[in-house]
Amino acid sequence: MATYYFRNTGTNWGNSLNWSATPFSSGYTAGAIPASGDDAVFEAASASCTVDTGVTRNCRSLNCTSYTGTITFDTTLNVVGGNITLGTTSMALTGTFGIISNLSGVVAVTYSSAGCVCTVSLSITRAPGGAVTITMGSNWTQRGNFSVSNSGSTTTFNGNTITFDRTCTISHGTSIAGTTTFLLAPIAGNTVTEIGGGQFAMPLTISGSGNVTLNQFAYAASTFTYTPGSSTVTHTGTLTMASGTYNTAGIIFQNGQTNPTLGSTTTLTSDITFSENFTVPGSSPTINGVGRKVIVGGNFTNNSAGGPLAGTASIMMNGTGTLSGGSVQAVVNTIEINTGGTVTISGTIQWLRNLLFNGGTVISTGSSIICPSPSTFIINATGFNMDSFACTTVTFSGTQGCTISSYTCTTAGSINTFASTETYNITNSLNVVGTAASNVAFRSSTAGIQANVILTLGSTMSVAYVDADDINSAGGQTIWNYQGTLTNTVNWNLLQNPITVGYPWVR
Repeated sequence: MATYYFRNTGTNWGNSLNWSATPFSSGYTAGAIPASGDDAVFEAASASCTVDTGVTRNCRSLNCTSYTGTITFDTTLNVVGGNITLGTTSMALTGTFGIISNLSGVVAVTYSSAGCVCTVSLSITRAPGGAVTITMGSNWTQRGNFSVSNSGSTTTFNGNTITFDRTCTISHGTSIAGTTTFLLAPIAGNTVTEIGGGQFAMPLTISGSGNVTLNQFAYAASTFTYTPGSSTVTHTGTLTMASGTYNTAGIIFQNGQTNPTLGSTTTLTSDITFSENFTVPGSSPTINGVGRKVIVGGNFTNNSAGGPLAGTASIMMNGTGTLSGGSVQAVVNTIEINTGGTVTISGTIQWLRNLLFNGGTVISTGSSIICPSPSTFIINATGFNMDSFACTTVTFSGTQGCTISSYTCTTAGSINTFASTETYNITNSLNVVGTAASNVAFRSSTAGIQANVILTLGSTMSVAYVDADDINSAGGQTIWNYQGTLTNTVNWNLLQNPITVGYPWVR
């Protein structure tokens, strides 16, 4: 291993006569073209240099601390396992090639600049396995393409900020993490394009006046901040949300999901919008943000395993899509439907606990909603219906009623509350059964003011051990209640012996 200094005469990297084994201050001595184990130093006295063609040029580290000249890359410079230090704003990098930082094994290196802008490509490559930590010893401006690849595990960047302010591509076929802020701030007429193959687990800020394109962006942690009214952001693919804070008002992402493998906590400081679909594929994620929404233009699918989807933010469907998912884990977050389109409930939904309906058309044919724990349905618009509904304790509130084909509650001690003065039509069957020791409550939300629960003529019923209070069923089929109680009801009767009542349709 040796250190070689570029002389103040000559221009080509690949000429041994242009290198010295001693610095200018000591007087030049015979040197050699740096090899992969040698340190290359450019001093204040060093001449401008061309990394000339023929073969890839190598060094262990590149030190340009006081250099004021220009390095032109006519071929690639391979920096093998060492630091990269750029000089002041008087130093310049140019050419059609760039720098490869070749890191293998367990490596810790430092990149820093005293003001020189990296206008050539910077590629960070490494052999599989091991851990790589790159310390950003200063802020760094990258105007050439930037890539991290061939990594067997996460590459960590710590400290300061890397700014991308001209047209370039950021690609990471591996996961990157750390405390370094990536600032995407292209000036007008420029586009910064991110192509992610692995998770991006570090602070990200989008600003500037140009364009930013995010492709298949997997964002895992820390903070994601967008300055509204700045760069125009285009997103294609899927944004993976995991632990971190998101302030992304003004960006419309294409598809989204929570972390598919780990429980995570996402905090929203603004609404986050997906033009297409949002999926919960992983285990017990949390999405927080009081008054904040995950806005979904297409389908919402919950397949959370191992724990519920929880948190204080709501999930709002505002387009035409499908509400579905095979999870039995509850969704604690409020699911809001507020659309001029149509939402289709598909399959068996066992996880719905808090629903807010503010507009749209709901199609539920052939679907089943099962609420084995207390649930709340706030209905403020017409157009909401459920095909098959089974619950324990449920509260219906809001300014509108709804239509339910088959209504079932057979858990002793359950309380079924309906908004007073609103109308709930049950069109096919009513199966509400408690026990002699613990009746089911069927009541209005306001004592003394009736709610309207209408059982369509021809429906079947099995009603027993029900305490019905302030329920008006006029205009429908008489509801016969075995061994229950009736208080301020209309079109309800008590039975001493249980019966099942139904009226066949005859043509």
